Amino acid sequence: MNVGITLKNYRCFPEDQPAIIRVEKGFTALVGTNNSGKSTLLRFFWEFRPLLSSLVNPNSLHVAMQGGREALNFPSTIRDPEEVFCNRQAQTITIEFDFSQIDKSQLPTLLGDCPTRLVVDIDRGSKTWGAKASILDHPLRRENLIWMTRENNDLLKYGEEVVADFTAIHKICEMLTRCVYIPAYRNAINAGAAQSYFDIQTGQAFISQWRSWQAGDIIEHRRAARRLTDTIRDIFGYDRLEINAANNNETLEVFIDDESYMLPELGSGIAQFLMVLANAAIKKPPFVLIDEPELNLHPALQRDFLRCLASYATEGVVFATHNLGLALAQADRTYSVHRIGHGQSAVHPYGETPRLPEFLGEMSYAGYKQLGFDKILLVEGVTDLRAIQYFLSLYGKQDKVVLLPLGGDSMINGNRTEELQEVQRICPHVYALIDSEKTSATDPVKAPRQAFVATCANLSPAIPCTVLDRRAIENYFTEAAVKAVLGPAVSALRHYDRAPNNWKVDNWRIAQEMQRADIEATDLGYLLASL
Repeated sequence: MNVGITLKNYRCFPEDQPAIIRVEKGFTALVGTNNSGKSTLLRFFWEFRPLLSSLVNPNSLHVAMQGGREALNFPSTIRDPEEVFCNRQAQTITIEFDFSQIDKSQLPTLLGDCPTRLVVDIDRGSKTWGAKASILDHPLRRENLIWMTRENNDLLKYGEEVVADFTAIHKICEMLTRCVYIPAYRNAINAGAAQSYFDIQTGQAFISQWRSWQAGDIIEHRRAARRLTDTIRDIFGYDRLEINAANNNETLEVFIDDESYMLPELGSGIAQFLMVLANAAIKKPPFVLIDEPELNLHPALQRDFLRCLASYATEGVVFATHNLGLALAQADRTYSVHRIGHGQSAVHPYGETPRLPEFLGEMSYAGYKQLGFDKILLVEGVTDLRAIQYFLSLYGKQDKVVLLPLGGDSMINGNRTEELQEVQRICPHVYALIDSEKTSATDPVKAPRQAFVATCANLSPAIPCTVLDRRAIENYFTEAAVKAVLGPAVSALRHYDRAPNNWKVDNWRIAQEMQRADIEATDLGYLLASL
C-alpha cells in the first residue's frame, strides 16, 4: 500500500496548514510533544472508518461522484460530530487521497486508468459528504457515469467507454478499514467488562477472550496464543512462561520459571505486551496504529515491542511517540507534529539526520548503559537496524550492543571526526559496519567510504570499521529466507547485486528466517562474534 492523505479542517489541522502524510509499507512514526496533534492523526483512521467503508461501496461512491450527498455516520466514541471540525469554524472538512504512487504490479491487469486523486468534502451543517475523482489533472465526468462489475463494480464507464478502473482504490480503502487502532490507554485488568475499547479487547472481556483463544475450538487461535507466549518468554528472557486466565476471570495467572504470579504483580509492561500483541495476532490487520508504544516499557524493550507488533501486521505499523530516538531508530519514515497556535498544529517530514551524539541522547543511551549495554555499533542506515539486531540475537549479544544508524551516504564520509570523538566520549567501545556498495569483487570502495574508514582508523582509540565483503546486508540473505518472506518466485541476490527498493522495508523479516550458521563463516558473522 502507498497512499497519500491530506486533511484540511480536521480537528487541529486548518486548511492553511493541512496534515499531509503517506501511509505505506513498513514503520511510520509521528513525533511530537503532548497535545501536538500526533494522536489526532492516528485517530482519524478510527473516526472516519465509516467513510472509508463507504468509499469501498460503489453505490455510495457513485451517488457522491454524481453530485449527490451521502450521510456520514461516526463511531460511538464521537458524542458530538462538531468536535471533528477545526475550531476556526470552517464549514467543510476536505480529505484528499493521493493514489499516484500505487504499485500496480501487485494488482490484476487494469482495464482502465487508475484514478490518481480522490477528494472527499464533508459539510459541517448537514454532516454529509460528496466526492470528486481525477486522473492526473483531468476530472472524471460527473454525469451519466455507471459502474460495471468486474469483481466488485470496479470499473467506471461512460457509455461504452471505460473511464477509470477503481480496483486499487477499493482495495486500499478496504485495507484502511481493517487497520487496528490502539490508543494510549490500554489496561488489561481495570477497564471493566466492556466488549472492546476502540479496536482492542480490554479488562475482563480480554481475559475471557484469552481463555477462549488458549483453550477454544479454533486451532489457529490456540497456535497464536502459544506463539505469543513464546515470543514474550524470549523477549523478557524467561526460561519458561505460561499465561492462563484466573478462575475468577478477573486477572491472568502467569507462571514464570515455575513461580506463580497474578498479572498485577508483574507490572504493566508484560500486560501491555500480552494484550496488544494478542489482539493484533488474532486480527492480522494491514496496519497497526498505536499511540505511545513506549508506555510502561524500558528503552531496551520498546523496539522489541514494535517489531513484534509489526510481525502480526501484513503491511506495517504507524505509531505516535514522544521519543524521537525511538522513531529515528525504528521508523522507515518520520513526521514531526507540532503546535502552531491554540488548537492548531502542523505536520512536516522529519528530514534532517541529527548529529550522532544528539541521537544517542534521544535514544536514552544512559538507560541502555544501566542495563549492561557496553558497546555501540554504527550501521549503514535505519533500515539495517532491525536486521542487524536480529543477527546479534543469534550470538546472544542483543542486550550488549546499541545500534546507531549512520544515515547512508549523507554521513559516511571523511568529515565526521568530531562527531565520532563525541560518541567515543559517551561510550569508549565503538565499532562500525558499512556496506561496500561494490558492483563486483574487483570494484573499489567509493572514495567517501574509504575516507570514513580512514577517519575511524585515525581516531585515538581507533574505531574498528568493517566494510562488508559483499555489496550490502541484503546480499547475505539465503535463498530459503528470501522465498519465505517474498515468495517462491523471488531469488536471493548474488554477492554484488543491488537489492530492489522493497527489500529494504522487509529485510528484517527476511533476516528473521535465517540461522546463525547462515552467516557464521562470513565477514559479517566474524564481526558479530567479535563484539
